[in-house]
Amino acid sequence: MSTIRDVAKACGLSAMTVSAVLNNRPGEASAATRQRVLQAVREMGYQPNAIARGLSRKRINTIGIVMAYGEKPSLTADRYLGPVLDGILMAAKREHQRSLIINEDTWDDAGDHLLSYCDGRSDGLIFVLPNLSGETLALLHERKAPFNVIGESRPEAFIPTIDLDNVAAGLLAVDYLLQHGHRRIGYLSGDGFLLSSAQREDGFRQALCAANIPVEEEFIFPGDYSIISGYERGRRLLENPPGKRPTALFCGDDAIALGVLQAARELGVDVPNHLSLVGVNDDIAAASSDPPLTTIHQPYQEIGRRAVQNLMAQVVDGTLTGEHILIPGDLIVRSSVAGVPSA
Repeated sequence: MSTIRDVAKACGLSAMTVSAVLNNRPGEASAATRQRVLQAVREMGYQPNAIARGLSRKRINTIGIVMAYGEKPSLTADRYLGPVLDGILMAAKREHQRSLIINEDTWDDAGDHLLSYCDGRSDGLIFVLPNLSGETLALLHERKAPFNVIGESRPEAFIPTIDLDNVAAGLLAVDYLLQHGHRRIGYLSGDGFLLSSAQREDGFRQALCAANIPVEEEFIFPGDYSIISGYERGRRLLENPPGKRPTALFCGDDAIALGVLQAARELGVDVPNHLSLVGVNDDIAAASSDPPLTTIHQPYQEIGRRAVQNLMAQVVDGTLTGEHILIPGDLIVRSSVAGVPSA
């Protein structure tokens, strides 16, 4: 087995510098040096002693929860992280597991520090909405470290994932609009770097294709999962005359739909009599909006609970699975959808 001195020799560095990289001591190694060390560690199969202890089957009954939360004002106020974290913590408590929260400013930081998360302080890791490459997560798989990813239905076979079935959510939302007679339906997407946005668009397109209705590409607007993004895109669409805009919108997120609602009020477009809206998530604000928003319920706490169950199965059985778990969302019918407006 390779030692820290072997890694240092291969990199032409001192053992002290290699140790500084592996222990994430700031200011003791440049970014280029860090990358060189991590690449050598991977190629040589080096495992720090603490990692070896973590792989020795001696459990410490602790789950590591990895997030890149930055400087957002309040975790409990976050529409996704707060409820999902509630589900994780409650499930961990039922499994008699402690929870260790590892928070980074960015996912780039998390990628740099990945090896340190496996230093024996937890039995396994749950990554919440990670923006990490498959190559980076492969480091964990190679070291047989139990982990899973929630909030992203990753395609890599070796990455276990738990997420809302986003394609099915898109199908369900658009099918409901089709049942009300709508044929000119638009889609306002979320953040492009999140797989959920493209997957919900896939469901949108599949529903229209199954109904033999052409997709009107001018009614599909990229953006992000925020109220302001929904507002800006909503105004761009609704400033067109009725014959030049969709009669219904599937919004990739409730926040987007709430932004559209604001734009519609300012422009005198009545929802749902002139425009129907469906969102995703079933946020608290969606139930109290005017009108209350029809949406696809995202089972946040169930996602967190299943993540803990999946991780514990890996820890107890000692086998790493690439199981992809998709949890269906339910259609929550409220007052933001009506039939097609008359000419």
